[in-house]
Amino acid sequence: MIRLSMTRRFQLAGVFTVFLVFFFGLFAVYHLHALNEEIRSSLAADLKLANFAAEGREIFAEIRAHVMAALHQGRPQRLAEAIREIDRLRQHVRRGETTDPRLVASQSILLAHLDLYQQTLASATAAGPASDPALLFDLFDSQEEIAAALRALERQDLKILAADQGQIARVTKALQTRMGILGILTVAGTIGLSFFFTQQIRLPIRRLRDLIHAIRDGDYGITVRTDSDDDLGQVFEALAHMVQHIATRDRLKVEKILHEKNRFAALANHLEAPLLLLNAEMQVAFANNPCLEFFQLAWDDVYELPLAQTPLPIELKNRIAQAVKTQIWPVNESLDAIGENYAYEMHLTFIPVKDGRGNLTSLICLLGRPRA
Repeated sequence: MIRLSMTRRFQLAGVFTVFLVFFFGLFAVYHLHALNEEIRSSLAADLKLANFAAEGREIFAEIRAHVMAALHQGRPQRLAEAIREIDRLRQHVRRGETTDPRLVASQSILLAHLDLYQQTLASATAAGPASDPALLFDLFDSQEEIAAALRALERQDLKILAADQGQIARVTKALQTRMGILGILTVAGTIGLSFFFTQQIRLPIRRLRDLIHAIRDGDYGITVRTDSDDDLGQVFEALAHMVQHIATRDRLKVEKILHEKNRFAALANHLEAPLLLLNAEMQVAFANNPCLEFFQLAWDDVYELPLAQTPLPIELKNRIAQAVKTQIWPVNESLDAIGENYAYEMHLTFIPVKDGRGNLTSLICLLGRPRA
């Protein structure tokens, strides 16, 4: 398992945050650029189509003006100028074939009408002023067909413009969707980073709390490990040393208490008189071997039990309670305890042990005459 210091973790989190922001920003810029290029290319194509249709109408209007002027003035030679304009219109329509593939059908129909119209003008020029009325009728009919073809081409242009508008709307909607996804990802990334930082802060705090609770409960066997050299690692290292010192101090204290207890037990047993030691809560803190043998009890029968719950004679328990209440301590006082199953003859001597404030901290009860 790889262990990283808190400083390294926050550095990696910062680098990841910068990378995430850079990625999301690049993602947004790329799609905005793509939308801008799509709109620009679509508008350029639409303007090109609109200019193409408008220029075609202008050229055809000039052709019709030349033809009507030639017929009105009775000068067929001016029809030759109209024929040259038709060539210019044909070249314009053919150049428009590369504008949009969707206009090919309309352009083909328009070119066919222009060829027929040119042939009709050529026939009218050859006939001279005495043109056949049927030929003039064909000429006007061909003009109307060309005008209808131009209008169809304009309608096709409008359909293409509407399709491009719909495409722009779809691209814009797609961009909005992507921006929404980007926003969701940004929020999710922010929540994830917040959770990450929270966990990184909470983890050492939880470890510190558990360590403090373990020290408070006296569990000095807890392992304090840290591989980092930052401030947090120094705190854990200091706590580890403190745990060692506290454990050593408590071990020495327990050893000293056991040593003193053994010394007290040896002294109490050396008296060869029953001895009972009570603490401030009137619990049996110690009973020497002569005491246990005198009452025929085991150590677990009296140790750390309240005096009232011990199997000692009721006369002895009442006398101890009376002495504690009156603060009058008997010295070599005779006490005979006689019951249905027992009979004891005791000589009581109570020695109180008080603190600096005069409060009773323990009571030594000698139940017989000590050895001289």
